[in-house]
Amino acid sequence: MVMHPMEGENGQIIRTKRWLYEALADLLAERPFTDITVGHICRRADVSRAVFYNHYNNKEELLKEIFSRIMMVYWAKIHIAVDDSGHFRSRMAYTILCKELWRSRPYFRQLKKNNYDYMLVDFFIQVHDAGFAMASSMKPPDTPDYRRYFIPYHAHALAAILFQWLDEENPLPPERMADIVIRLFRSSNVDDFINPPKPHRGGVEEAAAV
Repeated sequence: MVMHPMEGENGQIIRTKRWLYEALADLLAERPFTDITVGHICRRADVSRAVFYNHYNNKEELLKEIFSRIMMVYWAKIHIAVDDSGHFRSRMAYTILCKELWRSRPYFRQLKKNNYDYMLVDFFIQVHDAGFAMASSMKPPDTPDYRRYFIPYHAHALAAILFQWLDEENPLPPERMADIVIRLFRSSNVDDFINPPKPHRGGVEEAAAV
């Protein structure tokens, strides 16, 4: 996992957290999250409980921080999805997202298995809420009711199909999955999805540049 420093972290803290991250990942491959204790994590990471509690109040905080780290990498890269004219290239953004999820595929499979998939849903709710606010600032806002249902509809659907993809035995390449995501997002009915999409600006170059 790429370890971008968080506020107040030095080299030793980052190394310690990496050991804890790896320990939890190993344990999740062996047993449900509910059966993992702080003691298990500390023994696997070879750190003391005092060191663990210097950084986290409980194992749930550790789990959520790992998720946040992965999403930090996504946000660190997302700026390249904006072209020189300020246009947001959604296909590139979804390609970046799928690649980052793919790099941490074992972790996300365990999140789903342990019923912590809500973290990805919550992340998408925040992203869509921000995107909706941005769009509303550029044109007359729609009704609050529409926004209230639009955001959870897309957030839950997006998380569901991405978890399905990550859990498949022979998953599609990230670039292909990103193409499916964007087509689903833009489709209003089955005909829109089945028919080939119209040519889009950037196309192959967008995916290749990620």
